[in-house]
Amino acid sequence: MNFKTLSKKLLAAAVVVACGFGFGACTENPGEGNEGGGTVTTVKVDFGAETYEMLPGQVIKLPFTITGIGNKEVIVEARTNNEACAVKVVRDEFLGDHVEFTAPKITEQELSVIVLIEVKDTKGNKLEVTSSTDGGYRTTVIIAKSNELTVAFQSVTKSIAIKAGESISLPVVVSGIGAATIGEPTLSVTDGWTAAWAWTNKEKGFGNVTLTAPATLGESVTLKVTIGDDFNRSATMDAQMSIVAITTVKDAANCHIVAPGETLTINAVKGNSAEKLTFNNATLVWQEVKGLVKSVSANANEGVIVVELNEGVSYGNAVVAAKQDDVIVWSWHVWVTDYDINAEENIMKYTYQKKDTTGAVVESEDFYWMDRNVGAYNGNMWDDGAMGLLYQWGRKDPFTGSDGEASSRVREKYDINDNVIYDSIQVRPVYGDHVSTNLELAIQNPTVFYTSPSSAWPVVDWLTDDTQLQNHDLWGGVSGHKSVYDPCPYGWKVPIAGKAWSFRKQYNKPSGKLTDDGPYDETYPWYIYHDMEKATGFRYKAPGTDKEWWFPFCGERGPNDGKFTGSDGSGMFWAANANATTAFAEVFAWGNPASESGLNRTYGASIRCIKDADVE
Repeated sequence: MNFKTLSKKLLAAAVVVACGFGFGACTENPGEGNEGGGTVTTVKVDFGAETYEMLPGQVIKLPFTITGIGNKEVIVEARTNNEACAVKVVRDEFLGDHVEFTAPKITEQELSVIVLIEVKDTKGNKLEVTSSTDGGYRTTVIIAKSNELTVAFQSVTKSIAIKAGESISLPVVVSGIGAATIGEPTLSVTDGWTAAWAWTNKEKGFGNVTLTAPATLGESVTLKVTIGDDFNRSATMDAQMSIVAITTVKDAANCHIVAPGETLTINAVKGNSAEKLTFNNATLVWQEVKGLVKSVSANANEGVIVVELNEGVSYGNAVVAAKQDDVIVWSWHVWVTDYDINAEENIMKYTYQKKDTTGAVVESEDFYWMDRNVGAYNGNMWDDGAMGLLYQWGRKDPFTGSDGEASSRVREKYDINDNVIYDSIQVRPVYGDHVSTNLELAIQNPTVFYTSPSSAWPVVDWLTDDTQLQNHDLWGGVSGHKSVYDPCPYGWKVPIAGKAWSFRKQYNKPSGKLTDDGPYDETYPWYIYHDMEKATGFRYKAPGTDKEWWFPFCGERGPNDGKFTGSDGSGMFWAANANATTAFAEVFAWGNPASESGLNRTYGASIRCIKDADVE
């Protein structure tokens, strides 16, 4: 399309320009146009850029320069080929000459809008317009397509946990509103049920649907929500939700073991405390086996989160969360296994003894260990399922661990629809008020692996870079009691370094050199096989028994980048207590069978729980 044809289809906005009044853009360029009172026939106009991008409803400035008119009065017009867009020529001594461009509030598709400058004399005669570049007197504005109007639950809601006659509120969000004004929704629901709507923030599209159940519950309920706006757009949500029974509530903990295919009802409190949470919905954060979790439901009236598992999936880990609107307020590890955690045959008993110089026992204490890492599918030697999960010290939420022996990969994670999701590795914020820490942000973001900024050295901690604000009791290492952030199941806790782990000192290497290739003495309890294909962990064989307990090399996530280091070289297990600015960890490898070291708290390492003596 040539300029003459295009200009007939363009809408114009004009301003009379009288040069010589100090506007920088009107300053005559020596040698161009007319100086003095001659007739102006040609002017030069240049936009600041060939293209601009913007969102629907926005107003932007399109700067331009005009030269060659001397001190003559001319009319400058801006034109556009889209009547839904508004243009206005603005002459401003300080901001410069520009076209004020207003996009339509709603766009059904991406728009490419042409804006050009025309110049006329005071009699309306069009002047010839040139530019420094080809077509520089016009520019293109790309206006993005408006987001579609949608209405949906704030979290994926496939079921509700409700009792007969009870009411439950479900948060809903209307998205894609943009600059539109939305109306009131219409609701329809299964016969016998009632549904009511209330806005919590209409401007942002947040509302609640309150469902009231009939006296007799069926197997499901269907809800339809339809909403429109002043641009004749509409959106509909059709939701069919199964009714999930609220089963016996589990004891309070951050980790719950549940048998495959069962329904888990979580007491929605902080960790092992009695502090109730404020929430109005629930979600699956991740699952490491596709199809493991069928649905996650919230019932704030009962103070519970109900997790329904699919039948036919025999093991796996998941994290579920309670949310207030769109913010996670707490989350829990769901450990799916047929493992009987309290069965005697699954508990490793170790008796610590301290003797005096005569060999007499002066101190003795029994410790009862799990036979596997937290999140492991089993405790079998040389088994890919024995790896378990990884934790940053002091945090309650796990990260996926190795997907097998001698592997450099962690297990994948999936959402409720089996789509792959990923951890986010972020440098934690720096708080300069000497009061705030990263604790609340970490609770709200259980999938974020927080590293420490380089400026924080020597305090490499996901929580803070202020030694005065480090919390050494996050896992009960100071109090000696299970804490609200402890990641072990009910009745178990993270062990304190020292006595509980001292069985690792029961080894012997006949060569006397830990770093050489010589074998360990297999008659001692703590032993690693000399066959390198089997040297992927240590086994502990309690004196006087034939039972062997497996402690695999699980690898770790790095403290500075969150990247996983392969699982065939070493094992790192957190202890509950801190060591100055670091935290204690039990580290073991071929030439390092029993070290206890202080590690930066941003590491991701394994956990093996012991019985909590405070629980009968």
